[in-house]
Amino acid sequence: MVFRMTRLSDLAAAGFDSVIDVRAPSEFAEDHVPGAINLPVLTDEERAHVGTIYVQEDSFLARKIGAALVARNAAAHIEG
Repeated sequence: MVFRMTRLSDLAAAGFDSVIDVRAPSEFAEDHVPGAINLPVLTDEERAHVGTIYVQEDSFLARKIGAALVARNAAAHIEG
């Protein structure tokens, strides 16, 4: 299902039960949709580590490490 919104009020009209924000905790703390819950797929530390590798070493390696971390962390959220 494709959902397109042009206004924040479109979320309420769509009838979603919850909005899940998967950004790192510091990003969520900075700004988020009111009522959203934060289930981060990267911690702040993991995000910083991947970003450092991206800039200082190799972008492909950073994406590879980031993808592995995201998969592991998403699975942990699902498993509870």
